[in-house]
Amino acid sequence: MKRTIINPDVISKVITVSPDISLAHATDLMIKSGTSCVVAVDGGKPAGIITERDVVRFLFQGIPISTTKVRETMSSPVATAKSDIDIYEAYHITETNNIRHIVITDKSGGISGVVTQSDIIKNLGLDFSEIRKVSVVMTKGLVMV
Repeated sequence: MKRTIINPDVISKVITVSPDISLAHATDLMIKSGTSCVVAVDGGKPAGIITERDVVRFLFQGIPISTTKVRETMSSPVATAKSDIDIYEAYHITETNNIRHIVITDKSGGISGVVTQSDIIKNLGLDFSEIRKVSVVMTKGLVMV
């Protein structure tokens, strides 16, 4: 069976930050760069992640983003994968861990980008924009192990 590798074109650039900057600064970087997350780096390795959804949740909870550090609120550990990960495995990681971002690393563990669940779905060629009956898209064969 041929492996389906994530298309390098769907791996987004990543904005890395120190875990000690404020959430406000991290949010500003996300806005200015047009990205949906920032990755906190410690010792050259991903230490945590803050996403747009996190920031909205923090604001709703009344967390003062101007005085709260990324370190205090980042999701950690970060889901990472090598750039040659099978696309179905990447999708499985997002679904199993209920996450939307995977940090893509190089062979030495350095950060080379981020792939989102939306990127993976697009890469798989799935289109959820039209409503169809389940019977049209379901697998009719049943495999039992």
